[in-house]
Amino acid sequence: MKFGYFAFKAICTKLKIKLTELDRISEAIENIAIVAYYGLKSGAKAENISQEFTLQNVEEWIDNEGFGSIAKIMEALAESQASENKNNDKVTAVGKKKPKK
Repeated sequence: MKFGYFAFKAICTKLKIKLTELDRISEAIENIAIVAYYGLKSGAKAENISQEFTLQNVEEWIDNEGFGSIAKIMEALAESQASENKNNDKVTAVGKKKPKK
């Protein structure tokens, strides 16, 4: 599962929310499958493996795996947001030199 730009863009578009509203995802149970679907699609693309699964396939997987899978999905999403925030601290403007330490 990978949550990068394209996954977040797809999730926000599908759920009709802004990026700043991601904390609202857990308000509706069907949102969990949507998050997992786009995270899995993005991860599969990054790993160059088959993306031939549907949202319904993901919902069935979540149902078969039980409530623990929901917690894992939300944990993966939270971890990706935390690592993105950490990486944003390192970004510098194009053409500007990083300050010397």
